[in-house]
Order: sequence, then structure tokens, then C-alpha cells
Amino acid sequence: MSLVRTSFIPLYHQLIEKLRQKIESREWLPYSLIPSERQLSEKYQVSRDTLRKALSKLKEEGLLYRKRGKGTFVAGPRLTFHKFDAIAKDLQEQGLDSSFRVLQNEKTMSDYYVRTILQLAEGEMVHKVMRLLLADGRPIALAADYFGEKTVPGLDEEELEKVALWDTLVRKYNIHITRVEETFAPVLADEFEAKQLDIPCNSPVFLVRRINYSERIPFEFGETVVRGDKCCYSVELSYEGMETRLPQGHFTLYVRSLQDRSTSS
Repeated sequence: MSLVRTSFIPLYHQLIEKLRQKIESREWLPYSLIPSERQLSEKYQVSRDTLRKALSKLKEEGLLYRKRGKGTFVAGPRLTFHKFDAIAKDLQEQGLDSSFRVLQNEKTMSDYYVRTILQLAEGEMVHKVMRLLLADGRPIALAADYFGEKTVPGLDEEELEKVALWDTLVRKYNIHITRVEETFAPVLADEFEAKQLDIPCNSPVFLVRRINYSERIPFEFGETVVRGDKCCYSVELSYEGMETRLPQGHFTLYVRSLQDRSTSS
């Protein structure tokens, strides 16, 4: 329980390991409030500065998070995703209840960027769907999807709250996806994204951009912001003889805002 004062290992490093053990052993359960700084300082007989240094490190590792005016809490387990276009399915396979909250489901003017990707004429409308993905009632990802106005007539909002969008495209509109272009990059959440995902502004998140094709025709453009403190992306590589089979990819510098996609340019 106590820290070794004569050890060559700094006190705050020892304290980090003590607190990490409480989290990993589930003595401190996910989403539970941990003892106050005063209580922990007295328990381990360390200064507030030493304690805060240890807590800060655990926050950086995604094991703890702080709510202003409420205290410090244990973070939930990280969720693993193999495909960002199938997050809901991955959640269900990990034993979590996934659901959607529809924030926007309407026709709007297309901006130049979206219009170019979807090969639409100037002035042509798009159907925009913005949804919040929840895992056991907690926000995990914010997704905005864009379709040509005539591609998805009559998208039902009640259905969007229960069913993965891909399932709706196949079942209701007979649209079969034949190719997907997907890129992702680490970015910082803006004010709108942070509010929806219940995280501090400028928190690290994944920005995923996706273009879906059917018979070589792009019919959907999507942008998804995924919480970086709750999720990790898993890739499986396969080897055939001496050759590694990897998808082609590239790095892209993103300047974006989900909130601003509804305005035309």
C-alpha cells in the first residue's frame, strides 16, 4: 500500500503503478468517481503536486478523465474497431448495446467539396444525415453522411435510430456497395464535436472520411469523428508467400468541420 521512500524509482512513478493497479484490478470500476485529491494525498503521504503529476499521466493514457465540478473518474474500456464503416456491428460483437441518435436528417444545398465527390451538378441538393453513435448509452462517434437528393428518397428518422445505414441502403433502396475509399487521421475535436461526444474541446479524435461506390459511381460521402480516448483501430495483415497483401493508402492533411458542411460555396 505504502510507497518506498528509499527506492531509486521516483514517488510519482510508484504512485502511477499503484493507481493503475486499482483500475486494472477493477477495484476502481469503469466510470466510477475516484477518491478526492486530499484523500489520495493523505493515503499515500505525497504532496498534491506529486499526486497531480501521477493523475495527469493516467489521464494521458486514457485511464482516467475529469469532469469539471464533479471530480476524476475511471475511463471505460477501449473499444476495438476493424472497419470504421461497421462500428455498430463491432460494438455488438463486443457485447455492447449500440444505438443511434439522429441529429439531422434533411435536404440541404451541397457545397463544392461534397458536390465534386458525388459528381453532382451545381445547385443540386444533397440529403444529409448526421447521427450520434452510442455504446451502452454513451457517445462514441459522430457521423455525417451525404447522398445525392434522388439517391435516398424518404429516409425514415425512426429507422435511422435503430438500423445501420448500410442495412437500410441495401434493404430499402437496393444499393449494393462495390468499393469503398476510406482514410483516417488524428485531429482535435472542435467545439461542436466535443459537445456532442461529451469530451473537452481539442480532445484527440479520429477523423474518418469515406466514399462509397456502387458500380463505380460514388453515391455516398461520409465523415465520422470517433473518440480517441475510447477507441482503437485494429488492422489484420495477411502474408502470401514472401509478399504482404496490404491496401493502398496515403496521408492527407485535413481541414474540416462537420458543422459547416451544410452551407454552400
